[in-house]
Amino acid sequence: SREPAPTPTPTPTSSAAVGTATVRIFEDNSVVRRLANALVLARWPTTSTVEQRKRPQIPYMPDTERGKISSLEKDATADATHILGDDLDPARALARRVLLGSLAAISRTFMYAFNTTEVHNWKGLHDALAEHADTGRGIVTVCNHVASLDDPLVVAASMPLRYVFDARGLRYTMCATDRCFSKGATLSEFFRLVKVLPVERGLGLSQPGMVAAENALQRGDWVHVFPEGTRSRDGSIAPARRGAAKLALARSEDGTLPLVVPFAHVGMEGVIGIGNVLPRGGNVVVVVVGDPIDMSCCTKNCTNEEAQQRATQRISDALLQLHNVARKRHDELSGRNAV
Repeated sequence: SREPAPTPTPTPTSSAAVGTATVRIFEDNSVVRRLANALVLARWPTTSTVEQRKRPQIPYMPDTERGKISSLEKDATADATHILGDDLDPARALARRVLLGSLAAISRTFMYAFNTTEVHNWKGLHDALAEHADTGRGIVTVCNHVASLDDPLVVAASMPLRYVFDARGLRYTMCATDRCFSKGATLSEFFRLVKVLPVERGLGLSQPGMVAAENALQRGDWVHVFPEGTRSRDGSIAPARRGAAKLALARSEDGTLPLVVPFAHVGMEGVIGIGNVLPRGGNVVVVVVGDPIDMSCCTKNCTNEEAQQRATQRISDALLQLHNVARKRHDELSGRNAV
């Protein structure tokens, strides 16, 4: 009898080589590029090499709109218009207004009707937002990050009531692409409509979401940032990262720096802790708003990098001080409620 032919042994291929080949095909073929973006949206495993991270990706964009703007390999600034929602058609602009107003109203009602919420020095934030509205000066609000719903819950509870249905005046905020923009086109479009900007972890300070936030500030909009970059596991304040400082130093065309207003909160870990999906009532939440931070002193006689380091430190110091005050008041209220 004839012996069966031996099975050929596959030639081993390194993951780096596969990743490099993937990038070359991706760059040379628009059809493959669209397919690769679809794979990213579906979170299918491809390569895990450095080359994959460099590959142009637009995970925050619905498939139906991919052809409308430039891709990331061209110019991040060109994408900012789409990311900010400046190109929304009338129907989507109305949807943005309805969604933002509803989200703010529901969040504010939940914080005050179903929880014990105190906002100290709220007038400081309200005055800063009034100056921002009157002068067209950009404003950056910064706060600590404990729960996935710090924004919108804490932001809605702290801002003036007149902002609830002011879609133009309401804040932009930021969210990591793997949390908010990788779960399908419908959810991605929802976050875009409620003024959430995509930020991909590890892509640095010049990625499209950061450029869009700078553009928003330079034209006089409100941007809310979590300087720590991620949620705290134990409620403590982590050192601020440089992203918030870069936005705080984003000058307008006439050279004006944005207003920077810090606030800190305690108690949101009880409302929706890490791993929880739905918020819970019956909690004590304390928010303490600080005075605006003057960032002009951070830019004198120094390089841009040194200015960012100084601004980062000022933001960290302000949040830590406000958090200590909020913690003390929270402990007082919690003890009183326990009695």
